Amino acid sequence: MITNKFHLIKARKHKRKSIRRKRYRKKKQKEKELRIEYVRLNRVIKESTLIRVPENFSIKDNTTKTIKFINDLKSLHKNRRKIYFSMSKVTNIDEGTIALFVSIIKELSIRKYKICGNKPKDKNAKRILERSGFFEHLNGEIDIENKHSPNTILTEGQSKTNQEVTARIIRNSIKFLTGKENNNQRLQRLFIELMANAINHGFKDSEKARWFLSSSQEISNSEKICRFAFIDNGQGIIDTLKLKNLFQEIISFFKKDNQLLISAFKGEIGSRTKLDYRGKGLPTIYEIMNKNIISNLFVLTNNVILDFKDNKFYDISINHSGTFYYFELSNDNLNKKK
Repeated sequence: MITNKFHLIKARKHKRKSIRRKRYRKKKQKEKELRIEYVRLNRVIKESTLIRVPENFSIKDNTTKTIKFINDLKSLHKNRRKIYFSMSKVTNIDEGTIALFVSIIKELSIRKYKICGNKPKDKNAKRILERSGFFEHLNGEIDIENKHSPNTILTEGQSKTNQEVTARIIRNSIKFLTGKENNNQRLQRLFIELMANAINHGFKDSEKARWFLSSSQEISNSEKICRFAFIDNGQGIIDTLKLKNLFQEIISFFKKDNQLLISAFKGEIGSRTKLDYRGKGLPTIYEIMNKNIISNLFVLTNNVILDFKDNKFYDISINHSGTFYYFELSNDNLNKKK
């Protein structure tokens, strides 16, 4: 009995010692991997142009600084063909701004820049980034809990309206809200107008037209919400109007660009100016919003913001070349009578 007890104690000590050795070797291996990764990252950063993403990276919440950041990227001319985006200090970010960021990264890639970077240290910002669809377009690891996300960022829209893709997004969104997969012709009409406007009016050469669509799903305060952002990096609505022959006559009727744009959305330019102006695309979008088919429409184009949620329409001090739409869909919109 004493011999057996002695061997048992010895075996337990040996097992504990073996476990400690394994933990020690694992710890040392992890430290070695971290040192190697640290050296690799330092080398990458030294070989790259380091660009720090704003801490509050949101078109809606931090408009001026975010647009300035985007404009600086559009006009970037560096001898170094590698760019390292540091997002480590980002604490606020949203899916729409992420989609806009993807659109700019795509443009930089076309210009032969190689892109790399890191993620936010802030847990919520990191979660939003990983679940947004950002890593469908760039290489990067995603935490297990964020891998299976319905959120996506589409870049299929070049010189065509991709109705099949948007119809699928609509069906998935309605299934999330109601539990049943259904079509919604009114919402599909909105996407068709957004795509057509981008292709037919947003770019001087329609063959170079590109649009991006972000779709995300979230439960906020026990309410299911689908969020959408539609982006084109063309000329913007105001600058497009300037190219029209009637613009100089039209502009004289409006003191500010936001007054011109809200009149264009409401379809009032012709009636207010008595000029032959029949733009139908923007009034269709306004009608869909006004009928509560969507909620919280937010539009940024050139130097104008139209915030229909708060009923604020104003000019800003910085120009955004292109158009950014944001809107939401909830069961309140679906329950609205046709």
